[in-house]
Amino acid sequence: MVLCGAFGGTNIGDELILLADARLARGAGYEGQFTALTFGNATLSEEASAEYARNDIEPASLRRPGAALRSILGKDLLIGGGQVLDGSYGAKLPFLQLCVALACRLSGGRVWIGGAGALAIKGRLTKLLYHLLFILTEDVSVRDQASYDAVAYSEGNRRRVRVAADVVFSLFESDMIPTSTSRSETVLAVHNAPHVKFMDQDLAVPLAEHLALVSAGSLTLAAHDARENFDLGFASKIASGFSQGKEKRPPDIQTFDSVEACLDFYSQKSLVVSARMHPLIIGAIAGCACVPLAGSSKVAEFARLTGLRLYTPADVMKANAQELLQYPDKKALRSLAAAARSILPILAKV
Repeated sequence: MVLCGAFGGTNIGDELILLADARLARGAGYEGQFTALTFGNATLSEEASAEYARNDIEPASLRRPGAALRSILGKDLLIGGGQVLDGSYGAKLPFLQLCVALACRLSGGRVWIGGAGALAIKGRLTKLLYHLLFILTEDVSVRDQASYDAVAYSEGNRRRVRVAADVVFSLFESDMIPTSTSRSETVLAVHNAPHVKFMDQDLAVPLAEHLALVSAGSLTLAAHDARENFDLGFASKIASGFSQGKEKRPPDIQTFDSVEACLDFYSQKSLVVSARMHPLIIGAIAGCACVPLAGSSKVAEFARLTGLRLYTPADVMKANAQELLQYPDKKALRSLAAAARSILPILAKV
């Protein structure tokens, strides 16, 4: 089976999606090896490479089209998890996805789109390519209503597409989530990218200082995308902007070399604050209190689905520690987990 998404080690949320996809396929009866197909260069750390090997996953990149084509012919294909239906860069991504799907279908494989996020599906060519891609699939499920609205531009799409949930919710109450009897510390999981910013440094620094104050100094900045021009660089700027003084030590910065390390980290924390969706989902399924920060439709949808209040940074800076301890509704989490597990049908044993 080919698992297609934004994989390759740069964003730990995407790596968690990969393992959740693989786990769903195993639960559906698939017993063979996986190919993790990415559109970028798969530069894995030693820890991530070992994690891929433990889960029988072989990375492949479309930057090497010959090898990628050989790895997908005759295979089933799951395009899913994360914001993989994306028209932000025009027609290039849907064209590549359509080519991969055609290669799988013409060589005897099946195609699913599962729990995908959708954004900025604009322009006649981009819309046409995604419409054709959906025709090739056995089932198209998206992660939330906002994603459905983004692809519901034709009657055919409205018939084919359904709302499921983000695949990471499928891990709720699973053995992948460590149990912890001791919880401490607040996590501010930052979100920054060259093409989108939900918070500038002038606002992020006082927010982090307030969280450190109300959590008695036990604040960690989590960078899910460990590139300097993404989360990691932004976290470093926040830490360097912290007020100097013995009582205001800059917070630690946490990056993740493996999904196992990420899940272990969140299972020991008490509160997660973020404008990035996957830290909030991981925090929710790991039993943390969660404060979703307003900025994107997907975080607003997460808050709605889990029964949480959506905060602005100004709201957070007015709140004390107790006021921030809001927990996702467990009944809602179980419902989302069930929806996420519907992404793949029961497959014939391989």
